[in-house]
Amino acid sequence: AGGRDRAESVAGQLKRWNPGDRVWLSAMSAKAIEEVGLVAGILGALILAGGSLIIIMASRRYAGPTEADHRREKFSHLLGGFLIAVGFAGSLWRLLQK
Repeated sequence: AGGRDRAESVAGQLKRWNPGDRVWLSAMSAKAIEEVGLVAGILGALILAGGSLIIIMASRRYAGPTEADHRREKFSHLLGGFLIAVGFAGSLWRLLQK
């Protein structure tokens, strides 16, 4: 019965939601948002490291890195940096909710 009460509570919160409300992620706890941010940050760091590894490995080839290698590196740095920023935002959200 406890799970059902919680589901009804969440459903009630979502029904009362208005587009002008400041907090639109009230269905998720602050801890859950922080955990999602942590996963996004770790994934972003791995993508960033992968992009750097692409250019390092390409530099070791006789012909050197190609334009495609540079494009992949730039894209992975952009995506990785964005995911790390999402991770910081999730941690900041948790900090501000305390």
